[in-house]
Amino acid sequence: MEEKKEVPEENLTEQNEEENSSGSGKFLIIAVIAIVGLTILFFSIRYLYQPKPIENNYEYNGFTFTKIEGYGVWFTEIQKQDKNFRVSMRYSPMEVEDIPIDRTAYQVILNSNELYLTVPNNLSSIAVLALAEVGRITGTQYGILDIPSTGALTHSKGDETPVKNCEDAVGGTGIILFNLGNYTRVYLEGKCVIVEGETDWDIVRAADRLTFGLLGIMD
Repeated sequence: MEEKKEVPEENLTEQNEEENSSGSGKFLIIAVIAIVGLTILFFSIRYLYQPKPIENNYEYNGFTFTKIEGYGVWFTEIQKQDKNFRVSMRYSPMEVEDIPIDRTAYQVILNSNELYLTVPNNLSSIAVLALAEVGRITGTQYGILDIPSTGALTHSKGDETPVKNCEDAVGGTGIILFNLGNYTRVYLEGKCVIVEGETDWDIVRAADRLTFGLLGIMD
């Protein structure tokens, strides 16, 4: 009977770290594709149902914002091309008023023939929600801005996930980079729109600030 060899503890530790790292990378890729695919029912923006338990309600620039108990998101209604849409956001306008934004970013995005919403490979799953906040509005699935929008990573993971960076913002290709930084803001680097946050949730806040601007809810 063959004697079973014990694996040294340090080798097991290295192996676990490698597996965790690989698993984390795979999870991020799946999260990017799933979220930007705009298929999560929780974030559906079509006006399909009427929420009942109202937690908060206020008007902002003519738009009524309602926070629904148990959902943790804010809803408002917009009209585009004679169609009504119920739009959900993690934050309300009052919660993002302090975030500086380069308003030139609006036209850069609106003038794009296609958009890539890209994140660094090590960005957390929380911050990746920022892609959903912007992608649901810019993309084609719900017919609001109708700009083909695709999730991407800044570095290759050896699969079919697109790799896009700010230098790819040329011609009709728009790039929105979501990243951690020293500030919470939305600014331009050349023609690349950068959504920056000091924390993961700040990236989501900055994404909502950009989205409200694209919808005309905020200046």
